[in-house]
Amino acid sequence: MPSVVSSGPNTIANRGVGTPSSWHDHRTAGSGLSLRLQLRPEPDLPPLVTDHQSVAFTSQRLWGTVGAVFAALAIIFGAFGAHVVEEHLPAVHASSEPKQVAGFEMPASYKYLQDFRTASHYHLVHSLAIVLVGLLGRRGKARIIGHAAAGCFVAGILLFSGSLYLLATTGVLWLGMVTPIGGLIFIAGWALFAVAAGMPRASRH
Repeated sequence: MPSVVSSGPNTIANRGVGTPSSWHDHRTAGSGLSLRLQLRPEPDLPPLVTDHQSVAFTSQRLWGTVGAVFAALAIIFGAFGAHVVEEHLPAVHASSEPKQVAGFEMPASYKYLQDFRTASHYHLVHSLAIVLVGLLGRRGKARIIGHAAAGCFVAGILLFSGSLYLLATTGVLWLGMVTPIGGLIFIAGWALFAVAAGMPRASRH
């Protein structure tokens, strides 16, 4: 019976496959590849967003959205006043006495139409102010003061513009006492906004 192992050049023993020395060579090559993989520099990753940055981004989105919605409502009320309220007011204020404005006497309906337009104007201006608070992007105490400013603008719109809207369209006179309160809140909001905008930016680290 012929022998399986021969001394020819193509035998397993001569090729060195499966011998201990070849195993050592394979292990050495594998360890070298592993070492090169470990020493390979890590790719540059974008910086992690901190909790403070996340809160700042959230407040920007919040006030940006609120301001945009309020601005859209101001445009709607302005168009409503130009096309609907103007025709409605003479009937609402038919029994009201003429009003004195800057030394001139005018129908009550015309005076309240101007009040409605004033309300729409202040409504739009302070809606954009709310958006500005979101764009301010401050952190720490400045962010808190900015929140307070935006809250004042929202409250001012509801009290100042809201009371004039209702006063003009319903003729309920006591609503006129609410309007100055809203004006004072507007002023407070702008003062807070000035403080927040004037504070230095906090460090990102």
